[in-house]
Amino acid sequence: MTMTATVLLALGLSIVVYLAVGWWYNSTVRGVGDILPILFGKNARVESHQEFSASTVATPLSLATVVVAFYSLVPALGLWLLWTAVTTALGLLIFRIVVPRIWTKMSSYSYRPTLHAYLGTEFDSSTLALVASVFTAVGYLSAFAVELIVGSGFLSGLLPGVSKVLTVAVLTAVSFIYTGMGGFRTVIVTDRIQMWFMWLFIVAMGAYLYFAGANEGWPVAIQHIPESIRKPSWNNGLIPFIVGIAIMNLLMFISNMALWQRIAGSQEPTIVVRGMAGSVLGAASSWSLLVLIAVGALMLVTPNSNENLLVTTLSSVQHSAAGKLLIFCSVLALYGAMLSN
Repeated sequence: MTMTATVLLALGLSIVVYLAVGWWYNSTVRGVGDILPILFGKNARVESHQEFSASTVATPLSLATVVVAFYSLVPALGLWLLWTAVTTALGLLIFRIVVPRIWTKMSSYSYRPTLHAYLGTEFDSSTLALVASVFTAVGYLSAFAVELIVGSGFLSGLLPGVSKVLTVAVLTAVSFIYTGMGGFRTVIVTDRIQMWFMWLFIVAMGAYLYFAGANEGWPVAIQHIPESIRKPSWNNGLIPFIVGIAIMNLLMFISNMALWQRIAGSQEPTIVVRGMAGSVLGAASSWSLLVLIAVGALMLVTPNSNENLLVTTLSSVQHSAAGKLLIFCSVLALYGAMLSN
């Protein structure tokens, strides 16, 4: 099987799974409360703390963008990228601290308010609600556009004969179709599936790097990683990165509409509280491991300035059965992460 066939097989399986989930939950839709988490007790819900945790890790900052960025930046920043994992976990921890208060305030409403509706009501300003809703819409559309750009760029590297326009069209259509069929409940379920696929990618890439290093001999394999990455040192050029990432990740989740929706869709406060605790651990572990396997990829390949390191890595392993399995898992994970809403 060629690499193109492997990629198309993974995409086909993903599309079938997501559309099947949308079709399944479409039968439960009876009204707007089954589409959007605005009414308590309807089907637009988060049913467990495991769902809340998986969806929270998958959604606020897309893991597809994160993974591609890690593989792009690791030749320059190396293990300093672990700072993103630390600050993301701390940002979610800050949100975890304020979650009980958010739940209490939300429970005083006769409906489950959106973030902009909440702001407009609490500050008694329809103008504020309108401005907040505009920024929410622009933010979501911008994030989705970034996902399409990142995803089509990644897939075009693995499918050189396929039009990028066609790739974008398919990605967009699938996302809108399954979300439109099943609404918020479909999003929550597919978010959890997408996190399963992301963990499958982490395990598969970690296992491949482990056996590759063991076969060559660890002392030799590690020497392929540039010394500047194996032994990171401080320089003043890192200050903008350290400060900028800290400000973004520590404050981002407080105002995140996706997290607010997950709280609105939860049926019990314990789902939110336990789910956020799992989110902190899940983000810290998954992001840290993604950085480490990106660094480990340098044992296999030399970075190419014209190509993302992940594409270079997957292209280099395509001729073995284990390599094809790794490509399959990678496409499942990256495509799924691109569709998180």
